[in-house]
Amino acid sequence: LAVTKYDEFISTYPTHKLAPVARVERDLTNIDRKLAAPGNTYADGLDAIDQFIERHRSDEDYRDWFPLLARYATRIAVSCYQLASRQHNPELIQLGDRSRDLFKRFEASDGSDESQNREITSARRQAQADLLEYSVSQQAQADCDAALKAKRIDQALAVIRQAIDRYPHFADQEAFQSRIQQALQAEKAMVKTLEMTPERITELVVEQKPSTRFSSTQLIELERLRPGIPESGEFIWLLSENQLIAFDRMTGQFGWAIATGSRRAFEPIPITLTHASWIIPLANGTGLGIAQQKDGQLAWSLQLTSPIISEPSVIGNLIMLVTDDHKLLAIEAMSGKLVAAVEFPQTITAPITPLDSRTLCAVARQDVIYLIDRQNWSCEEVRYLGQSPNSIQSRPVVIEDELLIVQNDQVRSGKIVVGTLVEKELDFSIRQTERLPGIALGHPLIWGDRLFLEMNGPRIATWQLSNRPEDPLLTRITNANIPFSGDIRLFVQPIEGDRLLVAGENLRELTLLTSSFEQLKKSIELGRASQSLQIKSTDVYVAGSRSHEKGTDLYHYNHSESDSYWRLTAGTDVLDVRLTDQQTGKLRVIDRAGNLYHSSLMSPGSLTSSESFFPAAQRQREAGLVSLVQLPAGDTSILVLGQELRSINAQGQRTGGGQLSETSLISPVLAGNLLAWVGPSGVHLSEPKDGSEPVQLWQFPSAADGENRIQIQQLLAISETELLCLDRHQKIISLFVHADPEPHLAVGNEFEFDSPAIGSLIKTEKGVVAVTQDHSLLVIDPTTLSLQQTVMLPQAVKAGPFLLDKQLILQMEDGQISAFQTDQLDQPVWQLPQQTGQLEHCLRDEISQRILLGSDDGSLSLVNPDNGKLMQRVSLPAPISCSPVNTASSIVLGTEAGTLIVIDRIQLTGNSGQE
Repeated sequence: LAVTKYDEFISTYPTHKLAPVARVERDLTNIDRKLAAPGNTYADGLDAIDQFIERHRSDEDYRDWFPLLARYATRIAVSCYQLASRQHNPELIQLGDRSRDLFKRFEASDGSDESQNREITSARRQAQADLLEYSVSQQAQADCDAALKAKRIDQALAVIRQAIDRYPHFADQEAFQSRIQQALQAEKAMVKTLEMTPERITELVVEQKPSTRFSSTQLIELERLRPGIPESGEFIWLLSENQLIAFDRMTGQFGWAIATGSRRAFEPIPITLTHASWIIPLANGTGLGIAQQKDGQLAWSLQLTSPIISEPSVIGNLIMLVTDDHKLLAIEAMSGKLVAAVEFPQTITAPITPLDSRTLCAVARQDVIYLIDRQNWSCEEVRYLGQSPNSIQSRPVVIEDELLIVQNDQVRSGKIVVGTLVEKELDFSIRQTERLPGIALGHPLIWGDRLFLEMNGPRIATWQLSNRPEDPLLTRITNANIPFSGDIRLFVQPIEGDRLLVAGENLRELTLLTSSFEQLKKSIELGRASQSLQIKSTDVYVAGSRSHEKGTDLYHYNHSESDSYWRLTAGTDVLDVRLTDQQTGKLRVIDRAGNLYHSSLMSPGSLTSSESFFPAAQRQREAGLVSLVQLPAGDTSILVLGQELRSINAQGQRTGGGQLSETSLISPVLAGNLLAWVGPSGVHLSEPKDGSEPVQLWQFPSAADGENRIQIQQLLAISETELLCLDRHQKIISLFVHADPEPHLAVGNEFEFDSPAIGSLIKTEKGVVAVTQDHSLLVIDPTTLSLQQTVMLPQAVKAGPFLLDKQLILQMEDGQISAFQTDQLDQPVWQLPQQTGQLEHCLRDEISQRILLGSDDGSLSLVNPDNGKLMQRVSLPAPISCSPVNTASSIVLGTEAGTLIVIDRIQLTGNSGQE
């Protein structure tokens, strides 16, 4: 009405002195009217402001209306942004931005409109955040619905988890709770109880096949520190290289050994049937069995078609385990019979835990928890715990009626959740959540009213447990840093009261004093602890390893006396085996730690070292391994460790020794009658008998800025006076002995590879052969280092080259073995189909003239050298580590597990189907 009256006045009195004022008032009233109109979308208000600007921008008093126009723009912008938040309409954001631009046009230059500017900015940010949240919510719901429709429950839960991770309050919204409920119902429907028919058992269990029989002798380095203590008849276990070994707990005497393979999902678990026994891992992570502690006799064993992925749980008379193909298997402990199987749609990430006498708890990758009824092996419920995939890998713990779960839900920290099951809920009723100061490792350990937990760092956190309902279940006492390297795993064993032993780089005793630990280092150096501590009365057994080749050390420690009765080392790689007496079958054996053993073809069981060629203190101090060089005469061997040199005869008796001028870094080689070796400062030639140097060394040149220092990885003797050095697999350097002015090693020629070399240089009658990463096989003249021939291989080389007589043997990237004649490298003379393991040794059986191919998975293939036909494949408990001893009746093999294996030739029938 006011606008109409203004229009009538202006049309009637267009020249009246109040007409300009009436025009302004009309247009301002029009703006107010548009903004106050019902159903206003604010676009009309913006149009009215634009109309005002167009009509009055040339007025003299136009700038007087800027504050009012700025207030109009602020009102529209804020209202548009607020309405956009409520209606989730992005078009209103655009209207708000138009209004914001108008405000910027009219805001005061003196800053008096700053509060309005902040109001607009805040409203815009909130609107954008609300629209983004709404978009995330809608997209997540749509993606979840699509995944549910496709029955991809893990994907649906992942979508929900990611959305809730961005906006935690989504977890309380009905839209997400209803979808979680749908997902859990669908997940429950996908859990299958498998009927134990003969066909089903065949699908789950591998049929046992006949295997090649052989005798095995274990090499043990045992040091008795209290010789007068008698044997106890009780045994403790050691997980050494590829095997489980049992020793008398009071003397360290060898009891028995069982091959386990290198992959083991769990440590031996005590169980008492008719005899004290252990549940042990077998078949390289795919099997298990029960072995009697006293003699290692297997009550039963099973090999499964899928690897075991976590520690089994013993519940009543059943052994519960989970496999990599999403299955829970129940095995009768007494008979080894498979009695039940449940298949889940997701991978189970933690060991099975019994909630009560009837219900089992299984945690899956998307943090869903399956509740399994043991009466009928059906899934009764599926609960949703959280929003962090694969975050629960520790064993859940039941304390009275509550479930304690350790969850690594963040990048740098985890949490402990204490909850109870409530009927008709999606998740758990959470009683307590305790944020951890790091990432949890291992399983929670309860000792009396204390809870211990290992964390990265390494650290140990300790809590007090309460049984009072009104108090929190957990009250943290301390979080102790243990002074080991950051990547060291801890093995914790409480012993009495508030004392516990911790194994890491060494053994330490921790005593809890109020809110901190008093730490005391014990005189046991482990290198790196390798298994859980075992305790019998006041005796504790701790194991550690310094290197793969040097095996595993096992120590006895009496914590009440702070004394050790014995220490031993097992699993050291066998370095050399020699037949010293053909008639009696006596053997001389040396391991990579420099220990000497005397064995016989007829003495399976165990051997204790008779002598160490290098003192124990030096063996611990040196980082390297013992190297052996056989002199041409055949009766004398040279052993080198660090700077120490030993000369021994065929029987293992020391015939000389000396000291090198510096530490030997790689395996030496013979160059004529001299020993060629590499030290930190250069390449040396020494007398084998005493280490003296009749020829001056070639000293490495100083590296200029930006250049790599020379790092020799292989020496190859071409003649008595000529050596080739492989530098960082990038370059070959030739060295010659020059006599002027006095004998010294000097650089000759150099050859630089276009692509890094693989493996070793091989000397043949045609020249030096090298294989490179760009699929090239090169023949190089050993004197001039000029390239003689290049052969392009069809694919990359995985292992090799190996030289056997006049055949060059390579393992290709796909596992295939190819053999080339050294005088005709263009085409392979034979090929062997794909091998599973990586080839490590290529040897010859001098009796049968067959090739022996040893792989890192422990397989030994017997191959006809003429046509490459596989005659037989033998599965050994560990990979071979040295050349065999061949006799007319047997083959003797040293392994990386520190064992001697004797295979009767009757077993080597040439039947390729036998394993």
